[in-house]
Amino acid sequence: MMTAVETTTGTSARPRQFERRHDPRYSFTAAVEVVDGESGTTITARTSDFSRGGCYVDMFSPLPKDTVVKLRLTKWQETLETHAKVVYSSVGMGMGLMFGVLDATQREIVERWLTQICGTHAC
Repeated sequence: MMTAVETTTGTSARPRQFERRHDPRYSFTAAVEVVDGESGTTITARTSDFSRGGCYVDMFSPLPKDTVVKLRLTKWQETLETHAKVVYSSVGMGMGLMFGVLDATQREIVERWLTQICGTHAC
């Protein structure tokens, strides 16, 4: 199992951080509505990053790590609705969300958005 810090080999003994995400992130701004699964509180915000596996939501008071939410992203007159889990939370900055299991229709929306972001080349 890899640790959060991996030591490089060679002459340098400096540790380097490695990317833990499975999918590359892309700059992406979309309207977001997050509903806290426990309290039912609805929060509106915007994304700054997007990937096949999740997104980053900019907000001053993010929900705590491991909170399960209902997520609604709206972009290009299309809406992606799914459940997600907060995997990273930083007060004053925002939160990273990992999508739950996406059905075929939801996956198609994600792929269309990635095509829009990346143009003709594959993301």
